[in-house]
Amino acid sequence: MLKTIISIILSVSIGIFWYSYNYGLGKAWASNAWPSKSYEDLLKFQSDSSSFIYGVTLLSESFVMIIFNIIISLLRPRSGKEFIYIAFLLSALLYSARMIHAPFESVPLAVHLINGGYDCAILFASAIVHYILR
Repeated sequence: MLKTIISIILSVSIGIFWYSYNYGLGKAWASNAWPSKSYEDLLKFQSDSSSFIYGVTLLSESFVMIIFNIIISLLRPRSGKEFIYIAFLLSALLYSARMIHAPFESVPLAVHLINGGYDCAILFASAIVHYILR
């Protein structure tokens, strides 16, 4: 349970940096996700619906980390290499599943790449947490 809680906190922390407008990929993500909106418009939207957005995000990340914890428990990796392989394979699966739908959505490829990169990053970070705390 501790591993899952730490993984959730870590994934939220990575997300804050990853989607940061000033430090991470937030500017590229926002300009591709909402090309017709200004930065001020996005800030207003975010402040108007932030509790809903962050609540859904926290629930989703928690669900992903709980499932990842279950998968790790079932597979019982022994080495750091095995933890990384599991994270890589799950990332590839998750990313491939996301990209299946990409051509049918009216979302630029850059948004899919940034979101998919974040998904991969949190799975790798969680694998490292699980390896350290095993």
